[in-house]
Amino acid sequence: MPFVLTLFVIAVAGPALAAAGTRHPPSEPLFFTELMLLMLVGRLLGEAMLRIKQPAVIGS
Repeated sequence: MPFVLTLFVIAVAGPALAAAGTRHPPSEPLFFTELMLLMLVGRLLGEAMLRIKQPAVIGS
């Protein structure tokens, strides 16, 4: 699962990194996709931590 998630993040972030040299502003759909991905991963990791009897937020 972490490997698949890593590949998905690379696939989503790839176009943003490739466009770093151009002068076009970042697209809003890409921003919202990344935002939703961060929220989903945070939620999933929080649930995983609770299942192994750890705080959902570590390091705060």
